[in-house]
Amino acid sequence: MRLKLMALLALAAIAYANQQYCKCECSGNSVLGKIDRCGLCNSSWCLQQNDKLCEDEEAEDIMISCFQIESSKEKFIIVVFVLSVLALLVAGYWR
Repeated sequence: MRLKLMALLALAAIAYANQQYCKCECSGNSVLGKIDRCGLCNSSWCLQQNDKLCEDEEAEDIMISCFQIESSKEKFIIVVFVLSVLALLVAGYWR
């Protein structure tokens, strides 16, 4: 019983760990990279990734956006589906 609970908690943690991305645009150039949290997505991070991002303009003109591609709901649905299929396979094997 404890093993099942631990496995379920581990799957839930994986399902809710979303990767966030930072996108920076300036002077027609862009930088896209993975970040741990959106608070790190700022102009200094953008210039660390590409120091030639704003060659013609100033650093204040950087357009910054933080986003995540996958949602927690999508991951949860996929995990539930996989667990359901595995449960059906195990139940079919034991019959």
